[in-house]
Amino acid sequence: MAYGGDTADDLFFVLPFDGKTVFSVPLKLLVRNASQKTVRNVFVNMDLSDSLYLHKLERSLDKFSSARNIKIVTDTGKNEHLARVLLTLPSINPKTNFEISDFLFAKNATIYPVDTPVEFKGGEKAVISTKVIGGFSVALTLDGDDVLPAVKSLKVNFREGDITEFAKIKRRESELIKALREQGSDIGSPPSKATFIGFTKFNKREVPGDAFRGLFY
Repeated sequence: MAYGGDTADDLFFVLPFDGKTVFSVPLKLLVRNASQKTVRNVFVNMDLSDSLYLHKLERSLDKFSSARNIKIVTDTGKNEHLARVLLTLPSINPKTNFEISDFLFAKNATIYPVDTPVEFKGGEKAVISTKVIGGFSVALTLDGDDVLPAVKSLKVNFREGDITEFAKIKRRESELIKALREQGSDIGSPPSKATFIGFTKFNKREVPGDAFRGLFY
């Protein structure tokens, strides 16, 4: 993710969910200094659902980041379900890009089936089935000495499927959005206005101290 007009606001991760496995997906933050001056005391603040970030999992920066004295602090705010992530960089030189890697986690798609029992005047009973589209909001703030802060909001969505069958995924998404809009909902972005991301290889890894198995890209 980069601060700029070419970054999609809606991200869709396509994963083979099975209801048991927790998947991790790479999150890359690109910090760019396009000016002619060094920017000092740079920080990136990220607020998002803790079920998406799992702040209690230990993170470790690579040797290059450690050498640059980059620090990462994770905690929860007043709401225990909200993760707050703070990345600090002492400085970024002119015309320099810097990439920071992290992970997001998901166990299920963000489409939720809803069955509502109803009873008609004649005593007949039925069940009305519909779907609710959810998603996770991610708020990003980039700031530093003598620069104006940059603020961006993203929406992270998860879909079940195989990214190699993208035509099928796109068609299914279009059909879902059409059905919801026919019901009067304005939720959803057409696939042509969003970015779909998927992976073809996964590594299974046990996470110490936690009772779940994960598939990591």
